[in-house]
Amino acid sequence: MLPQLLPALPFAAWGFFIGLAWFWLRAAITPRWVAQLVESEGVPSTRLALAWVVVLFTLCMEAVDRLEPAVIDANLLFAGTLLGLGVAKVAASRFAPKPKNDPTEQPKASEL
Repeated sequence: MLPQLLPALPFAAWGFFIGLAWFWLRAAITPRWVAQLVESEGVPSTRLALAWVVVLFTLCMEAVDRLEPAVIDANLLFAGTLLGLGVAKVAASRFAPKPKNDPTEQPKASEL
């Protein structure tokens, strides 16, 4: 009986862990949280989406042993660089001085 169930064991384990994660995280998973995974400063980010694709592709190909270790390292370094550039951009924008005058703001009638 047990040898017949062994092929289904990985699927049952993944189902269990996904169900457990859903139970713990269902209140935290909101559309805004999901949007933050693919957005940078409120706009869709090609850089973040590409990093996700590269990481998922690399992990899937590594799982089926289709990539050499050097290629895996290069792909993860590339994805890490993309994510690092995004973090640097957001961190720099947080510490950048705010403009005193908004160039798009219309002057008030009293200032004319």
